[in-house]
Amino acid sequence: MIGGWQPSTIYIYRSGQPLSWQDVIFFGDPANIANGPRTAEQWFNVNAGLTKASSTRPSNHFRTRSMRFANVRGDALNHVDLSLNRSWHLKERGAVGQLRGETLNAFNHPTLGLPQMDQFNRAFGQISATLNYARQVQSMVRASF
Repeated sequence: MIGGWQPSTIYIYRSGQPLSWQDVIFFGDPANIANGPRTAEQWFNVNAGLTKASSTRPSNHFRTRSMRFANVRGDALNHVDLSLNRSWHLKERGAVGQLRGETLNAFNHPTLGLPQMDQFNRAFGQISATLNYARQVQSMVRASF
């Protein structure tokens, strides 16, 4: 009963995706945008030269900067799945029993969604959702003959 267990794990890491800016009005240094607190309430520095007054919203789409800044990205995915498996031979004729337990997102690490990217929105720079699921535990009993 003690021996014969097979543990396994899957680890997934993915860097955060670049954030796409809308009709941004920006008078500052792009390096200062990434200096935010990186919390769900403020993912990047919203006061780094981004104009937030709705009276300055452009009436036409006019872009003088890139759609993305290389140093400002969404949350990275850091995901671990764990599994423990054991098989028993039930009879000499080939019947096999199997017990398996799996934990998906074993450490219950949230991956935050993308922040609000409309600089004229009150929630600008805030994150209100997660992209992954909470920890899930499942088990299975199987008999093959």
